[in-house]
Amino acid sequence: MVTRLFYILLLISVPLSAQGRDYWEFPDAAALPDSARILVYDPTLPPTDVNKKSRNITGSKIKELLKGDPGAPGAASTVPGPPGADSTVPGPPGTDAPTISSVARTSGTGAPGTTDTYTILLSNGATHAFTVYNGANGADSIVPGPPGDNGRDGADSIVPGPPGADAPTISSVVRTSGTGAPGTTDTYTITLSNGSTHTFTVYNGANGADSTVPGPPGSPGSPDTQSEILGKLAAPVDGAVLKVQQGPSEPETANKIEVRDTTGALRMVVTATGAIRIFNTP
Repeated sequence: MVTRLFYILLLISVPLSAQGRDYWEFPDAAALPDSARILVYDPTLPPTDVNKKSRNITGSKIKELLKGDPGAPGAASTVPGPPGADSTVPGPPGTDAPTISSVARTSGTGAPGTTDTYTILLSNGATHAFTVYNGANGADSIVPGPPGDNGRDGADSIVPGPPGADAPTISSVVRTSGTGAPGTTDTYTITLSNGSTHTFTVYNGANGADSTVPGPPGSPGSPDTQSEILGKLAAPVDGAVLKVQQGPSEPETANKIEVRDTTGALRMVVTATGAIRIFNTP
C-alpha cells in the first residue's frame, strides 16, 4: 500500500528549459502504457532534495503502487457451471463382489403358520438374515381339476423281476346249497389249495316238453354189444382214442361225458369245453 502522496505527471518528449518544464496531469493510471516514463513529484521531500522533481518510474510500476487493498471474497455462485466432458481415462477395476457360501435356517421348525429365520453367509464373512412365513395348509378344493395328460410309456426293464409265487390250485368243487332239481338254483363252492374259497351259482333248467316232431334217423349204430364196446375200451391198444365232440348247435355247457351212481344221480360231468364238474353225495 502506498503511504505517500504522489502527484503523477506525464513526461512528454519536449526539450526541458532551464527555468521550467512543460507537464500535464494524468490521473487515469490504468491507461498508462507499461513502458511510459513517469516523473513523480513528492511534496514530502525537503526543498533542497535534488530528487524532489526528478524521480522517474515506469508506467507498470505506477500501476502496481496504485493498486488498492484486495476486496472481500465474493459470494459463491448459485448457478451451477456446465457439466465437464466425460473422462477418456478408464478408472481402476473394482474389487470382486462377495459370493454366497451358504443359506441355512437358523431358527424355526417350518411348521405351518409359523415364521422361520434364514441366514445368508457370504464369502467375506458377512451375514444377512431374512424371515419366511410358513403358510398354513389350505382347505382341500371341492372342484376337481382337469385331467392331466397321459404319461409317456416307460422303457421296458432289462432287469428280470423276482419269480412270482405259484398260483393256488383247486382242491375241491362242492355244491353247498340246492338240490339240483330242475328250475332251481344251486350254489357251488370252490376251495383252493391256499385255503381261500369262491362261490358261484348254477341254475338248473327245467325239463323241456317232449318234441312232437320226430328227428331225422340216426346213423347206423355199432353192431357191437355193450360188453364188446366196454371190452374194446379196456383193451390196452396203442393209439386207441375215445372221441366225444361238441355238436354244431350244442352250447359249451353241454355234457359230453356223464358218470352216474346206482340211483342215476350225476357224480361227474365233462362239458363240451372240457370243464369237469364233480358232485357230492347227497
